Amino acid sequence: MPQNEFQFQIDYYGDFYLGSPPLPEGLQLPRDPFDDPWRVCALALDRAKQGDFELMPVMLQLYGKTHDIALDHRCLELLSNAGTSACFAKIVEIVKNEPDLSRVIDFCGVLAARGELSYIPILLDKHLSNKGSEEAERLTDYIEGLLGRQLFSIEADDYEDAVMLCYRKLLSELGDERTLVSQGERYGVSHLARFILQDIQSPYFLLRWKLQFEAATGINCSAWYKAKKLQPLAATATIETFLENPDSCKYEDGVRYFFGHKIP
Repeated sequence: MPQNEFQFQIDYYGDFYLGSPPLPEGLQLPRDPFDDPWRVCALALDRAKQGDFELMPVMLQLYGKTHDIALDHRCLELLSNAGTSACFAKIVEIVKNEPDLSRVIDFCGVLAARGELSYIPILLDKHLSNKGSEEAERLTDYIEGLLGRQLFSIEADDYEDAVMLCYRKLLSELGDERTLVSQGERYGVSHLARFILQDIQSPYFLLRWKLQFEAATGINCSAWYKAKKLQPLAATATIETFLENPDSCKYEDGVRYFFGHKIP
């Protein structure tokens, strides 16, 4: 049971952020975020849904400082889905300089969720410098999510060479290391939607594709899973409706969105 009136749970297979409880009208921030961090977190989510991302840096301040693991998870998720460019500049510095491996891995997951091409060498460096650590093995999943299946078709002497060859190839194609990428191509909400259509019948379809699409658009995708089992027809219907809707054209390639709002 939540210990704070503003603490909220997330049903990843259900209505995700759409299921967060409504907040009292006129709810104000506490004077100090640490006085009531759950209220701040709930307000950060509520405001981000409306296109106001000013509280995202506070999520970065709260992470790891409250001894509340559930709050840490919510902060990381919000940063992953709605963190601003300024937040990510700070996260890069944390990853480069933080001695605590658990924190590094947590923030590497956040970097991978945003998916800037420049993050790939950083993720690779952290993987190589922590080889043998079970935690660090997650970094290969993050790298592969950005580079896609082409990583496995590259002829190289070892994993490091394969990753860097893919990275340089993408950099040559896209021309800017600040480009957002996913599955080996420029990221875009419409690209993500088309990828989901292609991948929906795969036995390896990942829940994270639902969560990314849902967070970006604010579209209810709760019908995609029943008893945690993927419902391909329901997912296909959602995506096809989205792509056929003229409003889908508002989503620019290379831009991150949260509930249909551009993230600065």
